[in-house]
Amino acid sequence: MKATSTHLTYCLLSQWHRAVAYAVSKITRTRPVAEMPFSVRFGVTGSVLALGFVMIFISPFDEVPLFREPCYPIFTKGLLSPFTGLLILGLCNEADPLARLAARGSLYWVGKLSLSMFLLALPVHIVVESVSGFPGLSLTFLGSLLAASVVGHFLIEIPSRKFADILSRTMAQRDHK
Repeated sequence: MKATSTHLTYCLLSQWHRAVAYAVSKITRTRPVAEMPFSVRFGVTGSVLALGFVMIFISPFDEVPLFREPCYPIFTKGLLSPFTGLLILGLCNEADPLARLAARGSLYWVGKLSLSMFLLALPVHIVVESVSGFPGLSLTFLGSLLAASVVGHFLIEIPSRKFADILSRTMAQRDHK
């Protein structure tokens, strides 16, 4: 196999290989960490610090001193985009210490349960508040939300994803006929 061209990006190294005269394949692998720019290598830490600073110290209702306009439109229309991009690049290559922490097993399962937690947070909060009488965030609510999320993940989310996969394969086969 002979590499015919090489394309370098910030995180990936793509190579086109020609195995035989009529077959060309593209192989993509992660670029070595030492070759990545510093901003990409530590993008997660920098982005978390910058986004955390904005969330803690700047209210969306504060006014920009020069323009006398609220900060909210400025942040939602692109000022935070570079930080979000660095966050995505840093999470993809797992070179940053925070990215490696986020890829650990326990946080991986929290990510798997995040959709169920998001969808069930309000119903579980209403039920726990009406049954126990504890308003707001309580250990009862957190435990109930975790239990409901695990049940919802295994009984609703996984079967619905399998059904969607079967349905998409069936539709693709029907389109090819």
